[in-house]
Amino acid sequence: MLELMLLALVGLIVGAFGTVVGVGGGFLLVPVLLFAYPSLDPSTVTAMSLVAVCANALSGAAAYGRQRRIDFASGGLMAAASLPGAYLGAVAVRHVERSTFVVVFAVVLALLGGMLLLPRGTQRIRAPLVGRGIFARSITDRQGDTFVYRYRVWQGLVIGVGVGFISSLLGIGGGILQVPMMSTVLRFPVHIATATSQFVLALTALVYPHYFRPRTMQLGRYFGIYEDGRLAAMIGERLGTPAAREMSAICTHPDFLGRGYARRLTAFLANDTLAQGRLPFLHVSHANTRAKQLYKRSGWRIRRDIPFWRLARA
Repeated sequence: MLELMLLALVGLIVGAFGTVVGVGGGFLLVPVLLFAYPSLDPSTVTAMSLVAVCANALSGAAAYGRQRRIDFASGGLMAAASLPGAYLGAVAVRHVERSTFVVVFAVVLALLGGMLLLPRGTQRIRAPLVGRGIFARSITDRQGDTFVYRYRVWQGLVIGVGVGFISSLLGIGGGILQVPMMSTVLRFPVHIATATSQFVLALTALVYPHYFRPRTMQLGRYFGIYEDGRLAAMIGERLGTPAAREMSAICTHPDFLGRGYARRLTAFLANDTLAQGRLPFLHVSHANTRAKQLYKRSGWRIRRDIPFWRLARA
C-alpha cells in the first residue's frame, strides 16, 4: 500500500512539472523507476514510463487545447513523422542491457542539461522564412493573442523522427527534446511549442497501437473518418484468403467515442467484403467489453476462443 502511495505521489509531481514545461516527465520518472526497481529490464522501465507520459500528455493536451494554443496541423505532422522512430526505438531497447541503458540515459540527460545551461547570445529579430517547403502558421489563443511563425517542413519531419526514436528508446516521452528544438530550430513561439509538444506526445501514444507498425498498411486497405482535420476513427484489413478477410486496427480516438464511428466503419468494410464474396472476420480481446458489445449489436457472433501467449526474454 505504501509503495502505491509513493508511486502516486511521484506521478503527481512528475505530471505537474511536465505539463508546465511541456514535457512528458519521463526524464524524471525513469531514474526513479531504475532506482526503485533494480531488477527490471530497460524495456519494462521504458514501457512503465511511457504509460505515465501518455496519461500526463493527454491531461496537458486537453488543458492546452482549451487555451487554443495547440498547432494541430504541425503537431499531427510531427506525430506522424515520429511513428517510424518510435517503432525503431522500441525494437532497439529490447537488445540493450540494463547497465548500458543506465549509461546511455545518463549521458543523454547530461547533454540535455548542458545545452540548457549554455549561455544564450543576444536574441535578434530574424527575417521571415521564404521559399519552397515553408509552412506558414497563425494561431490565435483564447485570450486573443495571435502568434505568427514559419518553419521548414523537412526540419519538422527530421525532428519528429529523431524525437520518436530517442523517446521510445529511453522512455522519456520526447518533450524535453521537442520543446527546445521547436522553439529554436523551427521558430515556434515558446507557448505554442509547449502546448503542441503535449499534443504530439499524446497523439503518438494514442494512434500507435501495438498491432500497428510502419508497414502494416501494406497488408490491405485502410479507411478513416476525419473530423476537423483530425483522424477520429480508423479500420483496415490484414489476414486474407480467397474465402475470408480479416478486419483489423479498428480504433477510435478517445475524443470521438460514442459517435458511432467504429460501428459505421465496421459495417462499411464488412458489407464491402461480403460483396466480394468473402467472409469478414475479426479478433477482439475478452477484456475489451465495449468492442464486444458493439460487435454483438451489429450482428457479429463469437466463433471460437483463441488463446494468446506473450513471450519475453528472461
